[in-house]
Amino acid sequence: MAEVLETISHDKPSTFPEALQLFWLYALMAGCINYGRLDDFLGPYLTCDLDEGRMSEEEAVVWIRSLWTMIENRRTTVNGRVIVGGQGRKHPKEADRFAHLAMKVCQSCRYVEPQFTLRVDETTDESLWKEAMDCLAQGATYPTIYNDSVNVPAVSYGMRVDEETAKRYVPFGCTEFVLWGQSTGTPNTLINLLKILTIYMNEGIDPMDGGHTGWMKKWLNGSGRWKRSGPLKNSFKAIVTC
Repeated sequence: MAEVLETISHDKPSTFPEALQLFWLYALMAGCINYGRLDDFLGPYLTCDLDEGRMSEEEAVVWIRSLWTMIENRRTTVNGRVIVGGQGRKHPKEADRFAHLAMKVCQSCRYVEPQFTLRVDETTDESLWKEAMDCLAQGATYPTIYNDSVNVPAVSYGMRVDEETAKRYVPFGCTEFVLWGQSTGTPNTLINLLKILTIYMNEGIDPMDGGHTGWMKKWLNGSGRWKRSGPLKNSFKAIVTC
């Protein structure tokens, strides 16, 4: 571990342990509580180590089980998502190699976290699907399964994005859908201040659809100034000033 930490302190990772360690440090320091599509992030490093003989599959399983244990020990109760499979991955073949080994860990670790999530569609590797069914048949906690053939079009429609963007969906916490790298956080009780600021700066009009926001219209006069003072006015003054 000392050598791994020394390497990633000044250079990019080139092995699976280095990539795994760097990911975990970033997750802890950034306060991440959901970990995204780890198969796509870590699969290329894992595949390279396996193909070049630096690591066996058994050793890789030990590394992944160690990550599972750290996530469980960090317990958030309703988060800790690790997602594999599905549409929109950059490295599907390499990602599937990670997914197969992660499924082995899933079968033996009956943890509450990570919430190990498998995204599937008609192109999903049949052996990966069978492994998932075996896990559930043997009473493993996970994987949870999401059908991309249904969810991608639904996200595209519901979030008003194209289907390529919709492929970036990830279940957040208790399954609220967000877009990896684009959403502002869980939609539960979320106030999107950037959206409100954008509407304010456009005199109550949402540039995305051209619609006029009713409550904003009541507060704005023709010149774009607040009609009356109050806490909301002061809050927006502070935001605009910043």
